[in-house]
Amino acid sequence: MPADRESRVTEAPSSAPRRRGGRIGAPSDEGVWTAALAMGFAAFLTPLWFLAAGSILGSSAVGSGTRDLGASKLLILIAAGLVLAWGSIAAWVLARAPRLVRGPHRSALRWSAIATLVAAVVFMHFCFRDAAGLAHDGLASASAALPALLMAEVSIALPAIARSRHGVGIARFGTAIWVAAGSSLMAVTADPSLWWLPLVISLFGAYCTGIAAMRVWGRYEGRIVMA
Repeated sequence: MPADRESRVTEAPSSAPRRRGGRIGAPSDEGVWTAALAMGFAAFLTPLWFLAAGSILGSSAVGSGTRDLGASKLLILIAAGLVLAWGSIAAWVLARAPRLVRGPHRSALRWSAIATLVAAVVFMHFCFRDAAGLAHDGLASASAALPALLMAEVSIALPAIARSRHGVGIARFGTAIWVAAGSSLMAVTADPSLWWLPLVISLFGAYCTGIAAMRVWGRYEGRIVMA
């Protein structure tokens, strides 16, 4: 009996970390929580896309756009495209989160990531082909606005991952803000003087979604990494 009791005592401490690893360790090994951190940075940088798209559509609408983009707009557009690609990859990995297994969020995140990549490529193709005629092309305007849906879906998924705890519920405000940012891009073609509006709106969305993504990472992985 003493030997059995001693064996139970020595085995008990090793079993607890394994159970804890099942909740946190496994998703961490799959890159889920690191993807939440990457999504936070991507959300904060996504307003670059709205800056580039808004200014390009605005210039095209007033007829001051040229066939070729200027150097500054070209650099911002390329950087914004890379940010969207980064965010799409992060969203694809984030869809592996355990609490998204059941429900529509997993597939919605992945389809939104694919749609965002396609839309970004389409819009950049239009810009490089003929930047002067974008405001009169409905497909170009729609492709510029579509990436907002990815961030809106991420803003819905983040509270589901954390059950709206730990301050992650702030992302819910980002859902409507991102939709408004995408809609305002469409409005720029009708009123070019509003080219700055998508940028301003997206900044608020970036704050809500970015902070929530950082909090998800801090809750499930950051507290382990920084321990």
